[in-house]
Amino acid sequence: ARRQGGAPAGLAAAAVLGSMPLWIGLARLASLDMAVSLFITLSLGCVWLASRAAGGRRGRLFWWGAFASAACAVLTKGLIGAVIPAAVAGLWILATRRWSLLRDVPWLSGGAIFLALAAPWHVLASLRNPDFAWFYFVHEHLLRYATPVADRQEPWWFFGGVIVLGCSPWSGLLPAALGMAPGARTWRTLREHSDTLFFAIWFIFILVFFSASQSKLIPYVGPALPPLAVLMGLAVARGI
Repeated sequence: ARRQGGAPAGLAAAAVLGSMPLWIGLARLASLDMAVSLFITLSLGCVWLASRAAGGRRGRLFWWGAFASAACAVLTKGLIGAVIPAAVAGLWILATRRWSLLRDVPWLSGGAIFLALAAPWHVLASLRNPDFAWFYFVHEHLLRYATPVADRQEPWWFFGGVIVLGCSPWSGLLPAALGMAPGARTWRTLREHSDTLFFAIWFIFILVFFSASQSKLIPYVGPALPPLAVLMGLAVARGI
């Protein structure tokens, strides 16, 4: 937030996130949801910083950080640790047509970092437990998302209500925060507002992704709160 909107935006974003009841509640739970929120935030934060670094050694370090953080997110709570960062970054590049960023990504070295961190545990677990691969990849990911097998069904608007209540007293900033990013405008306008659009896509994708799931629990939206706090911080700093 500070890099995007200056010190006032950074302070406002920190104050907003640090005082959200939902964020405080997640921090007090003995679960992995706050840890995966951390690593997804680090991964997408590195992607955003890499996009501003314009290549070079500094850019590569941020890309490597993005791959490493995504691997840690996968180790923490499964494939969403890679799916969410990849989907958000891909949708942002698609929306802004910043195809040149794909040339800056160190795919081979970054992929090697990701596999070196994330693969060994999965391989060893599969070797020691013959049924692990099916249970982990099919039951815990595909079936839990696409079917009611986990018996955690909620209406499609469930996470919208969670966000409104969980972000109190800052919920009134939601319209201003989402208004920071451009809508379906011209390509030039999207390019001009690409940085704030990144955080909006980050927040909206996680909200929509888990709203479409047949398994819903309140902590699932934890990774959506940091980008929302950034947008709220920018809105406060700009007096919107």
